[in-house]
Amino acid sequence: MFDSTSEPPKVVVRTRGGIKTAVRNAVLAFVTVLIVTSVSLVFWPFPQVRTPQVSRSGDSVRTYVSTVSRAVEQGQSIPSFTIREGDWNRFVKESHPEQTRKLSVFMMQDKLVLVAEEQTGPFRIGTRMVLVTPEEGSGLEVEQLWVGHLPLPRFLAGGWSKSLANRYELGLAPEIWDVLRFQGVENGRVLLGPAVGRETP
Repeated sequence: MFDSTSEPPKVVVRTRGGIKTAVRNAVLAFVTVLIVTSVSLVFWPFPQVRTPQVSRSGDSVRTYVSTVSRAVEQGQSIPSFTIREGDWNRFVKESHPEQTRKLSVFMMQDKLVLVAEEQTGPFRIGTRMVLVTPEEGSGLEVEQLWVGHLPLPRFLAGGWSKSLANRYELGLAPEIWDVLRFQGVENGRVLLGPAVGRETP
């Protein structure tokens, strides 16, 4: 028999969180996808276009770096110098021979491509910076900067270059970055000279 004095069972109705919850979940999903995509692109290495040229000796580059350092210390003018791709790559190898880090320079027509590979745990992360000769003006300007397949803003190129030189122990004094610039690229050679005109890394 039913007791007419007893209250009917309460029904709990669950309501959705509304627009605020939906927006929050959408933002969290977007941020998660962005982070996962960025990390995946960082660890997705660029294929090497070709084998970099390497000369037998990097003495010419080492001598020029020493000359620039002395000129900076003595307040003298910075001489210009033309470096071949092979000489620069040999200088880098002699400066930092460890196999866990590789730094290569490629000179292709009017482009200078700097490629670095560093071992990070089980992964090998590659970074690449492309400099080109602008249509107007002197020097080189950054066209692209990548970590793996992840593009980075070009204004980060200057700091990236200095950090890379320090990590690879190239022995370049900080003052050199303020007085020396890439002036142009032609036929597998790059012209280095005093920092004038357009700002470049």
